[in-house]
Amino acid sequence: MAEKTKANPGIQYTVGELVAKVIKPEDAKDLYANYAQVMVTSSEMFLDFFYLSRALGKNTSVKATHVQTIIIPHGLAKGLTLAIANSIATYEDDNNVNLPNQRGKQEGDKITIWE
Repeated sequence: MAEKTKANPGIQYTVGELVAKVIKPEDAKDLYANYAQVMVTSSEMFLDFFYLSRALGKNTSVKATHVQTIIIPHGLAKGLTLAIANSIATYEDDNNVNLPNQRGKQEGDKITIWE
C-alpha cells in the first residue's frame, strides 16, 4: 500500500502524487559533484558534495569546490542507500557492465555492497 500524506484535510495523496506535482523553479540549478563526504549525528546524516578539478597543464594542483550539503534523517538515508544500490545493480545488469567502486573497503565498515 502506498504511503499516504495529508496535504489538505479530507484529501489524501501518495508521496508519489505529491512529488509528481512539483514544478521546478526556473532559477533552480542542477548540480554536479564528483566527490562526497558523509557525516552522521545522533539524529541526521550530512551529505557534503564537492567538485574536484585540476587546471590544464602538468603538475597542477587539484581544486575542491563545495557544491551542496544535504541533511536527511536516518530513515531516509537507509532507504536512499538501498534505492541507489538497486538502481546501480539494475543499470549494470541492463547494460552488461561493472561500474568501478571509487570507495574501497574501509576499516570499520559493517556492510559490503560491492567488492
